[in-house]
Amino acid sequence: MKSYALAKQPTFDPNRVALLADTHISDDPKRSYPGTKWPGSPVKEDEHEWVNMADSLAQSVREIIALKPRPANLIINGDCAL
Repeated sequence: MKSYALAKQPTFDPNRVALLADTHISDDPKRSYPGTKWPGSPVKEDEHEWVNMADSLAQSVREIIALKPRPANLIINGDCAL
Protein backbone atom coordinates (compact mmCIF):
# COMPACT_ATOMS: atom_id res chain seq x y z
CA MET A 1 0.00 0.00 0.00
CA LYS A 2 1.30 3.47 -0.88
CA SER A 3 1.86 6.07 1.80
CA TYR A 4 0.22 9.42 1.19
CA ALA A 5 1.60 11.07 4.33
CA LEU A 6 3.97 13.22 2.27
CA ALA A 7 1.36 14.17 -0.33
CA LYS A 8 0.46 17.85 -0.50
CA GLN A 9 -2.63 18.44 1.60
CA PRO A 10 -5.51 20.35 -0.02
CA THR A 11 -6.25 23.87 1.15
CA PHE A 12 -9.64 24.65 2.63
CA ASP A 13 -11.41 27.99 2.79
CA PRO A 14 -13.29 28.29 6.12
CA ASN A 15 -15.60 30.86 4.51
CA ARG A 16 -16.54 28.67 1.55
CA VAL A 17 -19.62 26.44 1.74
CA ALA A 18 -20.71 23.70 -0.69
CA LEU A 19 -24.46 23.14 -0.88
CA LEU A 20 -26.01 19.88 -2.06
CA ALA A 21 -29.79 20.09 -2.32
CA ASP A 22 -32.40 17.41 -2.97
CA THR A 23 -30.01 14.62 -3.94
CA HIS A 24 -32.88 12.06 -4.12
CA ILE A 25 -30.60 9.01 -4.01
CA SER A 26 -32.37 5.69 -4.52
CA ASP A 27 -31.59 2.43 -2.75
CA ASP A 28 -30.61 1.21 -6.24
CA PRO A 29 -27.65 3.31 -7.50
CA LYS A 30 -28.38 2.24 -11.10
CA ARG A 31 -31.96 3.55 -11.07
CA SER A 32 -32.75 6.55 -13.29
CA TYR A 33 -35.63 9.01 -13.10
CA PRO A 34 -37.27 11.26 -15.67
CA GLY A 35 -35.69 14.69 -15.42
CA THR A 36 -37.46 18.00 -15.46
CA LYS A 37 -37.74 20.27 -18.47
CA TRP A 38 -35.55 23.34 -18.60
CA PRO A 39 -35.53 26.25 -21.05
CA GLY A 40 -33.57 25.30 -24.16
CA SER A 41 -33.78 21.56 -23.45
CA PRO A 42 -33.27 19.48 -26.60
CA VAL A 43 -35.74 16.92 -25.21
CA LYS A 44 -39.11 16.91 -26.97
CA GLU A 45 -42.22 17.91 -25.03
CA ASP A 46 -43.60 14.35 -24.80
CA GLU A 47 -40.21 12.84 -23.81
CA HIS A 48 -38.06 13.01 -20.70
CA GLU A 49 -34.33 13.16 -20.24
CA TRP A 50 -33.47 10.36 -17.79
CA VAL A 51 -31.23 11.18 -14.85
CA ASN A 52 -29.27 8.80 -12.64
CA MET A 53 -29.21 10.59 -9.28
CA ALA A 54 -26.29 8.55 -7.87
CA ASP A 55 -24.19 9.49 -10.91
CA SER A 56 -25.23 13.12 -10.54
CA LEU A 57 -24.20 13.14 -6.87
CA ALA A 58 -20.85 11.52 -7.72
CA GLN A 59 -20.23 14.21 -10.36
CA SER A 60 -21.11 16.95 -7.87
CA VAL A 61 -18.68 15.50 -5.33
CA ARG A 62 -15.90 15.37 -7.95
CA GLU A 63 -16.55 19.02 -8.81
CA ILE A 64 -16.48 20.07 -5.14
CA ILE A 65 -13.23 18.16 -4.52
CA ALA A 66 -11.67 19.84 -7.57
CA LEU A 67 -12.31 23.34 -6.19
CA LYS A 68 -9.22 25.32 -5.22
CA PRO A 69 -9.44 26.03 -2.35
CA ARG A 70 -11.96 23.47 -1.23
CA PRO A 71 -14.94 24.51 0.85
CA ALA A 72 -14.38 23.74 4.52
CA ASN A 73 -18.12 23.30 5.01
CA LEU A 74 -20.88 21.25 3.40
CA ILE A 75 -24.62 21.62 3.78
CA ILE A 76 -27.04 18.96 2.55
CA ASN A 77 -30.48 20.48 2.19
CA GLY A 78 -33.80 18.92 1.28
CA ASP A 79 -34.51 15.29 0.43
CA CYS A 80 -31.41 13.08 0.60
CA ALA A 81 -33.11 9.82 -0.33
CA LEU A 82 -36.31 8.60 -1.93
